[in-house]
Amino acid sequence: MIVSQGLAERVWGSEDPLGRAMRIVGSGKVYTVIGVVGDARNSALNAEPYPTMYYSTNAVTWPTMDVVLRIAQDPYGGLQGARQRLRELDPDLSMFSVRSMNDWLSRSIAQPRLNAVLVTAFGCLALLMAAIGVYGVLSYLVNQRTREIGLRMALGAQRQRVIGLVIKEGMILALTGIAAGVLSALLVSQVLSSLLYGVAARDASTFAATAITLTLVALAACIAPAVRASRVDPILALRCE
Repeated sequence: MIVSQGLAERVWGSEDPLGRAMRIVGSGKVYTVIGVVGDARNSALNAEPYPTMYYSTNAVTWPTMDVVLRIAQDPYGGLQGARQRLRELDPDLSMFSVRSMNDWLSRSIAQPRLNAVLVTAFGCLALLMAAIGVYGVLSYLVNQRTREIGLRMALGAQRQRVIGLVIKEGMILALTGIAAGVLSALLVSQVLSSLLYGVAARDASTFAATAITLTLVALAACIAPAVRASRVDPILALRCE
């Protein structure tokens, strides 16, 4: 038989598996390992490879089997010849569920792709709502502090300092929310592990990129209220009730 790399490491560790004997539970047959091949994801792309054994169909026969054909041009172009050859071997055998490898891969990742699209859409919606929320809160605070800002500017405060003050308060609010969000994401990250492929549930680079993106969005949302606050007319602001 030929065994997968994962099976060889599980059974014999770092030792050379070639020439080793393996008894199959149930049939009691003993096979000799003549080769080792790489692990293959047989069930789904997001499923970990499991230990696999390959032996000749002369030794073990199953009611159904998968046959893989490598065709140079049209993936369906060689099917007629394959069916003809199958009829020559056994007229009672039937060929069914014929698909190209691209079709198989597409079917395998259809659900993960849908999950990724939905998560991305909801993530973008949440990002937009966060930006609108930060902008709305800061706009409200600027309107409530019109007299204070006018008084500061009447006493000689520079526009840059007013802008910096508003942005600072907005970023403190945003960074507090981002920190709470990152902590919450770390706590529930394992729940989303089944939706991930090729990325760890607590991937540091992903968390860092998300935090940086949210920080930049919050900063952009702070700029408009800050600029508007810096344009407050001190005389009009001091006349407000």
